[in-house]
Amino acid sequence: MAKSSVPAYGLMQIVPQSAGLDATEFVYGKPVLLSPSYLYNDKNNVNIGTAYLHILNYRYLKKIKNPVKAGLVKDITDYEWSSYKGYLSYAKKWNWLHKDYIFSMITPKKQGRLKPFIEFMQKDDSEEVTRLFSLKKLPSFFGPESFITGIKEKYYFKKKSCEVPESKRMAPTSDSIISVVCEHYDVSFNELLITRRGIFNEPRNIAVYLLRQIRGVKTLIT
Repeated sequence: MAKSSVPAYGLMQIVPQSAGLDATEFVYGKPVLLSPSYLYNDKNNVNIGTAYLHILNYRYLKKIKNPVKAGLVKDITDYEWSSYKGYLSYAKKWNWLHKDYIFSMITPKKQGRLKPFIEFMQKDDSEEVTRLFSLKKLPSFFGPESFITGIKEKYYFKKKSCEVPESKRMAPTSDSIISVVCEHYDVSFNELLITRRGIFNEPRNIAVYLLRQIRGVKTLIT
């Protein structure tokens, strides 16, 4: 059981009075003073630790995303913690970088790909990206609606887990589920709300079942 003199606990060395409070506010919506026994649990420790790394990256250290703008260096190639130099180099020591994948996102051409890469890296962040990373809590997905929908359709049922509450964010919205049911049965939303003793309303039952299974919602009106 790892414990430092601070004291910080567990694999990721969480200090309950600082990192612990920040991370629990991010994860649970309110700060919680965590006990040593809680942090000695490996799963808890990693969950809290990764949440705190997220906070460090996107809140406290967000200005250092661009070390040049932060005034740490005059040129990005001088920043020792960046892999930028590796993308410009053909030296074998940088072979661990997935260069081809990154370059392919910028240009499909194999020849002359360094120039567009350098031009891309010299661009300022768009207003949309800047606004996104200024948020206290980042959205699970970022991009055009078509991209987000594609990700949800591809990965939701593969990644759905009751132990990972965030996985519900990949689920179709309640409105989209209801809309599909109405379209399939050719009924209106008001018809889904009809409930009478002795009358079997299949569209309603299907909609309620899907909402419970996919969204964890128990009623048609949320």
